[in-house]
Amino acid sequence: MGEEDLYIGEEESEGGDEESSNRTFILIMAGLAALFVCTVVLIILYWAVIGPNLNKGKQAVQLTVIAQNATAMIVMTEAARSTDTPEPTNTPLPTNTPMPATNTPVIVTPSATPTPTNTPGPATATLPPQAGGATATKTVSTKTAAGASTTGTPGANPDQMADTGIGGIGLVVLAVGLVAVLFIARRLRMAQR
Repeated sequence: MGEEDLYIGEEESEGGDEESSNRTFILIMAGLAALFVCTVVLIILYWAVIGPNLNKGKQAVQLTVIAQNATAMIVMTEAARSTDTPEPTNTPLPTNTPMPATNTPVIVTPSATPTPTNTPGPATATLPPQAGGATATKTVSTKTAAGASTTGTPGANPDQMADTGIGGIGLVVLAVGLVAVLFIARRLRMAQR
C-alpha cells in the first residue's frame, strides 16, 4: 500500500504543474478577449456617437463656406453690372512722324570678362520637334560637390530621413516596446515548462 500511495502523489503533482500552465494560458486568453471586447465597444461607440458629431461640425462649416461664396459671387456680379462701360471715342490714327536725328556720343568702357568656373548646373537637353512644331526641353538633376541636388523638391536632402510624423523618439519607443514584448513572451514560455 505504501508504494501505491507514492505513485498517486506523483500523479497529483504532475497534474498540478499542467493545471498551472493551463491557468496561465487561460489568464492570457481572458486578457486578450477583454482587450478585444473593449476594442469592439470603442469602435461601435465611435461609429455611433463620435463620428456623426464630427461630420455634423464639418457639414456646418461647409455650408457656411458655400453661403459666403454665394454671397461674394452675388456682390461681385452686381458690382460688375452697375459699372457703365463708356462708349469708345473716335480716336485719330497714328501719323508717320519722322524722328529727329541726335548726335549723342556712345562711350565704350572696357570691362572685366568673367572667367568660367567648373560649377555644374542643371543639364538641359532639347528633344526633336513634336507635332505642331513645339520642342520639348528636359532638365536633368545634377549633384553639386556638397551632395545637394540642384533641381527637385526645395529643401529635400537625400541624406535625411523623410518626415513621416513618427519622429526619432517615436521610433525608439516602438523599438523598446518590441524588445519588451520579446522578453515577456520568453518569460511566459519559460514559466510554462
